[in-house]
Amino acid sequence: MGYDNHPTKVADLKVVLLGESAVGKSSLVQRFATNSFDNNRESTIGAAFITKKIYLSDENLNNNSNELKLINFQIWDTAGQERYKSLTPMYYRNANVAIVVYDLTDYQSLKKAENWVNELKLYIRDNQFENSSVSAKNSLTIYLVGNKLDLLSIKENEGPEFPLSLNNIQTYKTSALTGEGIDTLFNSIINDVTDDQFVDVDDLDFDKNSKNHKNSRNGLLVDLTAGRGGTNSSDGFTEFGGCSC
Repeated sequence: MGYDNHPTKVADLKVVLLGESAVGKSSLVQRFATNSFDNNRESTIGAAFITKKIYLSDENLNNNSNELKLINFQIWDTAGQERYKSLTPMYYRNANVAIVVYDLTDYQSLKKAENWVNELKLYIRDNQFENSSVSAKNSLTIYLVGNKLDLLSIKENEGPEFPLSLNNIQTYKTSALTGEGIDTLFNSIINDVTDDQFVDVDDLDFDKNSKNHKNSRNGLLVDLTAGRGGTNSSDGFTEFGGCSC
């Protein structure tokens, strides 16, 4: 099937990453955005903003259709240091997806992740209480991710035991180093995007001559060139001390 047409539907997906420092949040999103890993990545200051476009075909379209759907990932990678904790509500406010990350080899990071999940649950409850008509378009879904799967031995492959408060949260295991589990996580996020999150687009500006390389990966058309917020970043992860979002 050729994909020469502009996407006919688009969904903007605001994603926020939360978790303790050094659990691999930035490396996880770098693996998703550019399929790369940086051993020398420094801790995030404030937050970093990354965008990525995902193109996928509508499985309900007939075989002769060239139409596409477009998901715009707008990802806020927050700092894990305690001194930045007061800033994080600005980033998960109005988010569609919260990815809470912990280190599979560090039980204390899981306890920190539990605290984040509980804070997000309170936010969701308060948001629903204030607005009883909250739709899928502006609701928040939580994903709990155990990273550094590559460091677990065979005996430890289950990771630490989950607290009961996390039992009803979608959970995934990843390795930002090897890429294991990254596609599974983000394909699940993509599959959870509902029809009412897409907006019809008459004519989206789509430059076929740009550097947006679309390659097949797990059944999805993936733009491997991530767009970035800002222009003064050498590695594509622009850092901010605050947010007006």
